[in-house]
Amino acid sequence: MPSKTKPLPIELLETDAGTQSRLAPNEEVILDYMELIEASGTEWPFPPVVVFHDGSRYMVADGFHRVLGATKTKRASIPCTVHKGTATDARIFAMTANDSHGLRMTRADKRSCVEWLLDNSKMTQTEASVAAGVTARTVRRIVAERKEANRTLSYPPMGGEVNSGEDGRTDSDGTEPTEET
Repeated sequence: MPSKTKPLPIELLETDAGTQSRLAPNEEVILDYMELIEASGTEWPFPPVVVFHDGSRYMVADGFHRVLGATKTKRASIPCTVHKGTATDARIFAMTANDSHGLRMTRADKRSCVEWLLDNSKMTQTEASVAAGVTARTVRRIVAERKEANRTLSYPPMGGEVNSGEDGRTDSDGTEPTEET
């Protein structure tokens, strides 16, 4: 079924369905979009928001800042391009949606996308790099860093027990380990 563009009521648009690929929205962008929406009157000043519909929910994939701006201006509905798909489909779409327009993803956002794909999909590293909009080298680096972090957390120091105090140097009761421990 091909995608279709139509106005949808704001209250139908889900922005909390796990489809947001950014770590956090940018409040300055939301305020800028609010001003543009208010200045445009009844016209919508942006491209349609992209949503995925799973049969019951309209999950935002591209246009979170536009939806938040429209919500704050109390707009009743906005134009949306509707695709058939799941929350996972929407999230993967969202990972590269801003590669050619809007607010670009930060490096931290991109890293979060790669980690999410590695943990929640059966994609190869190459497929994950394409889906997240990063190089294969970046994915390999993230995989290596995660392996090193897991190795560091998994193994006790040479010839000794693992200290379990909050600072990593003391025992769990807060005392310094003795020669016997």
